[in-house]
Amino acid sequence: ARLVFVNAGCLKNGPVPYRTGLTLMQAIGSAGGPTAFAKTTKTQLTRTSASGQRTTSVHDLKKISKNPSLDVQLQPDDQIIIPE
Repeated sequence: ARLVFVNAGCLKNGPVPYRTGLTLMQAIGSAGGPTAFAKTTKTQLTRTSASGQRTTSVHDLKKISKNPSLDVQLQPDDQIIIPE
């Protein structure tokens, strides 16, 4: 199965089934949403390229909720961390 992983900062951390078009906000919602202590303005998305290179980008969920066009499309095996 193809998955994305919510590793920290959500009520139900763990794997989320990947589907085409899945976004960062949808995956976090599927994981129960952020915890009370989650720093949603510093959400980290780590992606591994086909060549094995890992890159991490930081996203502000508050800005995304106000402007959904900023939401990021996920790829299988992406990892999401919301620091606490």
